[in-house]
Amino acid sequence: MYTKGEWKYYKKDYPEFLGHKMESRYIVKGLTVIAEMGGGTKEEAKANAHLIAAAPDMYEALRSGVEGIRLNPRGKERDLAIRAFMFLAEKALAKAEGK
Repeated sequence: MYTKGEWKYYKKDYPEFLGHKMESRYIVKGLTVIAEMGGGTKEEAKANAHLIAAAPDMYEALRSGVEGIRLNPRGKERDLAIRAFMFLAEKALAKAEGK
């Protein structure tokens, strides 16, 4: 089980401290913090944050695709299930890539 709903990437900038710019990256759902990102370069932290924020969307796309294809093993319904899966998967991948 995971926290349902849309997870979003959020960046918080802080005033400079001892000559360093401080910032934090979070994955949030509403006011709930799911994760705080750290480590690596700023670019890696941002990419990791987008990937984690897309996790529920990717899970739902996979779950929907597997169930749709399993329930419709052949024919027109299978083609529709595959198209629906591709739509959800492409949307989740775009979110994971920060688009």
